[in-house]
Amino acid sequence: DWSEKIKIAQKNWIGKSEGAEIEFPVVPTNNYVLLHGFKGAPDGIFFPWLKKELEKRNLSLFAPKLPGSFEPREKEQVGFVLGKAKFDENTILFGHSLGAVVALKVAENLKKPIAGLVLAGGFLSRDFKDHPRPFQKTFDWKFDFEKVKKNVGFVTILSDLNDFAIPLEQ
Repeated sequence: DWSEKIKIAQKNWIGKSEGAEIEFPVVPTNNYVLLHGFKGAPDGIFFPWLKKELEKRNLSLFAPKLPGSFEPREKEQVGFVLGKAKFDENTILFGHSLGAVVALKVAENLKKPIAGLVLAGGFLSRDFKDHPRPFQKTFDWKFDFEKVKKNVGFVTILSDLNDFAIPLEQ
């Protein structure tokens, strides 16, 4: 039921897609924290499908609406997640797009290790191929990968080699 304007915007944004299937093991004891991207919400893109799949397996998940989705600020979003989400040795932290940046910053600040970190369509720099983003100046683009490695059991990165906005080296 989307308007034609929205459909055209999505086609121009996403481009031609053949689709993809991603499989990774789901362990019943895991606790999932799902973080959406810029202008996103936990009821957008593929999040409803992912939440449904996890819930179908009776798995614990937290998929919050991050504060300031349209005008995101690192400290506000990272502080929100650290204050609201439950993290333990069974947690898998999932970040999509800007949510991947937030997830990395959360992983840096954890007090105890989690099971893993999954980053989908994420990036490590404010340098985009197409145009600037409003959050480029409200995030610190330095990451402590040693802390991240210490705090997560595994890292999985999902990216599109033909991404229109994110340079391949990211």
